[in-house]
Amino acid sequence: MLDTCPQCGYSLQGLPENHACPECGLRYDRDSEVYKHLNPVSLFAGMLGFLGGTAGMFNLARTFGNAGPFWRICIIMSLVIYFGAAAWFARYVYRLYRRGPLVAVLPEGLYVRLLRIHGDRIAWTNVSRVAFNRAQKVATLIFVDGRPVLDICGVFASLGDAQRFVSQVAARVELSRPDQA
Repeated sequence: MLDTCPQCGYSLQGLPENHACPECGLRYDRDSEVYKHLNPVSLFAGMLGFLGGTAGMFNLARTFGNAGPFWRICIIMSLVIYFGAAAWFARYVYRLYRRGPLVAVLPEGLYVRLLRIHGDRIAWTNVSRVAFNRAQKVATLIFVDGRPVLDICGVFASLGDAQRFVSQVAARVELSRPDQA
């Protein structure tokens, strides 16, 4: 089950399995799933850079700590700039995680947010089928009403996630079609 609303970020913990977000009204059920991928390599590199920079700054402060007032001011300003940059990086990572690209499979359709801060809701009745490019881990939605094709990429952490997404979308599209008797 979802722990936060994919549209507004409201905490859904403690709410029923089949419900709507109290903040924005986005409906979800127990089969709803969110796909979002945050590259752990870039986070790890940023963390190592922060730790190395912190060690270097403290070494600089220790080395020139007994120097004249000019060098003390330079060290203090360097520390302020460094920790300001580290705070900016932490804010950037938090914003990327909270408001970064994602796609959510919901009872009424998809919620897709790829390159913008706000996403789009796509009803299941507007999707005719979903295709999958295994080599690029890209899921492609093909719409019934002739709108352009939508490629969904960058939100899948693995090939298994992308394949599970495609099967969930195909099942929900099949359920949304009216019975042809």
